[in-house]
Amino acid sequence: MRALLRLVLAVAVLGLVTAAGAQADHLDPQERFTRADQARARAMLLKRVDVAPSATQRPAGPPSHATCRALDESDLVHTGEAWSPEFVLGGVITFSSVAQVYRSAAQSATSWSRVTGAAGTACLKAEFRRGFERQAGVTLESFRSIPFPRIAQRTKAYRMVVSARPQGQTVRIYVDVIYFMHTRAQAGIFITSPIVVPHQKAEVRIARIVGGRMAKAMRGA
Repeated sequence: MRALLRLVLAVAVLGLVTAAGAQADHLDPQERFTRADQARARAMLLKRVDVAPSATQRPAGPPSHATCRALDESDLVHTGEAWSPEFVLGGVITFSSVAQVYRSAAQSATSWSRVTGAAGTACLKAEFRRGFERQAGVTLESFRSIPFPRIAQRTKAYRMVVSARPQGQTVRIYVDVIYFMHTRAQAGIFITSPIVVPHQKAEVRIARIVGGRMAKAMRGA
């Protein structure tokens, strides 16, 4: 089950990377990182203590790339980017985060509009579906936006439901993606939970922590 959850999270991160602007190499944002914006991105990330003192920590997997033209960001510039480790609670519920800084607030808003628009959402769903089709016995059942409180200037949340058959038994796995934007910065949180739908109250608590760090990091930037 742990190996399966890691697989699901990896495919989910593909979608989040896409949402954050990392497509196939020719569609990637330009990378012109600065020391200050790299530090800002790192300061926004989820920490183990935010999840629970008992959570375990493991390195995040390498980022994946999507190829959807609707999410082409080759005309935009990243000046900062950071990934948190994966934090595992109870051996199965997994949390991770990403933060990215754009050259300008206008570029960040352009990225947001592309991702959260109808074409971008359809693109994300198609990328997830293709990712799971390559895995035997794993199926994407649904991918949709879900209501979520406003955490920052802009907030968007999605839920993905995946079914899998480890050892011949069907198991549903839920992946929630909470994404938000503040001026030049965007941050995202991923929660992967088998069988049980993630509790929004816990998600809101964690999202508010990361959102507060984002606002503080970008103050005056």
